[in-house]
Amino acid sequence: MDISLQDGAMSLYKGLSAGIMRQVFYATSRLGLFDVMRDALAKYREIDVWSRLAVGVASGACAAVISCPAEVFLRRSFPVA
Repeated sequence: MDISLQDGAMSLYKGLSAGIMRQVFYATSRLGLFDVMRDALAKYREIDVWSRLAVGVASGACAAVISCPAEVFLRRSFPVA
């Protein structure tokens, strides 16, 4: 409440654009990489639950690396403390 009284109500949305940018990079790269990796693996073996789990972990890790610069931008541009 103190933030909105001192800086105005719009200050509550100050970090929203950087947070949305990070989610856009992370979510789209994770979902896109999952499909590409799953289809590539399907050429060599049958896709079961464990294969999907491994592909999900790998695509999530790759997406985290891709979205890391957006996360750094978010933290440096809008410090919490």
